[in-house]
Amino acid sequence: MQFGRKIALALVGASTLMVAGCATETTYRPATGSGFYRTGYSDQQLEPGRFIVSFAGNTVTSRDTVERYLLFRAAELTLANGYDYFVMADRDTQ
Repeated sequence: MQFGRKIALALVGASTLMVAGCATETTYRPATGSGFYRTGYSDQQLEPGRFIVSFAGNTVTSRDTVERYLLFRAAELTLANGYDYFVMADRDTQ
């Protein structure tokens, strides 16, 4: 009987960890996945000194987090291209 309890407890613990793993917000990283499941940041240079930056989070990623990640990626691109500051031309978030 004791052995069965240990197995049941292990199964409950494992399933809890699996569910918790699915319920975490998207981390700051380059975009992965495709279509609806694409999460992370992506950017494209439109012309010298001008980029379009996007970040897609999952359903538990807050809007505030998405906006902070967008600003962080814009700052990284600014420094990587030798500039001191950036200006947002559009702030369209969905």
